[in-house]
Amino acid sequence: MLKIQPYSYPQSYFIQKQPQKKKSNTGKTIAITSGIVACAAICAYTLYAIKKRNKNVLTKGADILKIFQKEIQEFPQDVSYRERLATAVGLSRSDAIRLRPIIGMQEYKNIIKEFSDSPTYYTPGTSLLTKRQDDFELIGKSNCTFRASLHNHTTCSDGKMSVLELLNQAALYADEVAKKINPSTKAKHAPFVIAISDHDTVEGCREAVKIISQNPEKYKNLRVVLGCEFNVENRFLGSEKLKFPVENHIVVNCLNPFDEDLNSFLNKFRQSRILAGKLAFDKCVQIVSQIDKEYAKGLNYNEAANRIKVLKEGLLNVCYSLNQYFELKIKESSLDKQKVKDILEKIHKATSLHLPQMKKSETGIDFSNLIDLFKNKEGYFIWAHPALTNIGKSLQHPEDSIVEILNLFKLFKANAGEKALAAEIHYPYFGDVAASGDWLEIMIKGAKNNELYSTGGLDSHGKSIFYSNK
Repeated sequence: MLKIQPYSYPQSYFIQKQPQKKKSNTGKTIAITSGIVACAAICAYTLYAIKKRNKNVLTKGADILKIFQKEIQEFPQDVSYRERLATAVGLSRSDAIRLRPIIGMQEYKNIIKEFSDSPTYYTPGTSLLTKRQDDFELIGKSNCTFRASLHNHTTCSDGKMSVLELLNQAALYADEVAKKINPSTKAKHAPFVIAISDHDTVEGCREAVKIISQNPEKYKNLRVVLGCEFNVENRFLGSEKLKFPVENHIVVNCLNPFDEDLNSFLNKFRQSRILAGKLAFDKCVQIVSQIDKEYAKGLNYNEAANRIKVLKEGLLNVCYSLNQYFELKIKESSLDKQKVKDILEKIHKATSLHLPQMKKSETGIDFSNLIDLFKNKEGYFIWAHPALTNIGKSLQHPEDSIVEILNLFKLFKANAGEKALAAEIHYPYFGDVAASGDWLEIMIKGAKNNELYSTGGLDSHGKSIFYSNK
């Protein structure tokens, strides 16, 4: 018989394993402990560094606010202006100090008075009077004698710079100018001054207040003027002398862009101008139809409005906007050269007369209404680029242009009173206007005879604060 041997399990199966003697971890423990201590030290130092940095930032910020506090004591009348701006963007009145870079009427007038004697302060180049636009070297920028540009446009109207781009460019330059300020420097509290003056809108000014309130230290050496360029119809000379109202551009500086009356006024006016633009566009299409009926059928107001922002939003003069559109549109067409020439000549003739036969609603703000609006509000009136005022086309007797432009200076001051502060004499006139030195001398005479300061601005519409259209 087969004898089955029982299964023989390994001896280790029945015998409990004896615990092995642990190896010494002393070195490892020391290493871990050292690492923990090192990490703790690093963390502690990092926290210390962060606290120190934050403390330095807070101290630096506090120091800036102390400097601001000292500076604004020179111009106490502007304090309430900043307080109104502050509350409009959700800050407390005590936080209005953060808006110190924005200047009010008192400081603005002080700066204008200091800079009025010389065009140097308004000139980034060798001279603003050139045969071609922006044809100058930036010597005034290089040596930091360029101190103010009081006429600039942003993407809120027909400019190419955003408000942030304009402020940041200006702030960087202001920091450079600040390095060269000395006790004898004029307006040493204002290294560089820049104004936002979009056409018939204060949207950009509201945006600027918010941007500056969030980072006042960044703009510590910059002085910002909140303004708006109004296209006005000036009837001061009287109907016996005028065929049409004189077209003036008036910049109102140091205004409150959150003022309800102002915004209501602008909104109502822009709606009126949009309506007038549609009517005027139809008249222009009729002009085109006289030359080419088939081409005229393809012209569409909505396409024009989408292409020309100022036409769509009721900014600027309607006729200027239409002339701009048809210049672009007709030249892109396949029409023969003679038809293009004939159409543009007729359109230009109609728009240069401001299409008086097309108006069924006002396309320009009556200057008297603008004066009434600002009678009890912040804001100084500046006559923008007076040498561009084509008074001759408005007069019954164009030969009286010199006499009547001087009368217009007198009436500007008489009707606007203390609000009429200055005329934009230092301006980048180029081409035919630049060549007419005698006409510019008449502007200077008109300003001086009526106690108007001479200001300046590049009327910048481009991507640089140092040129008018680059």
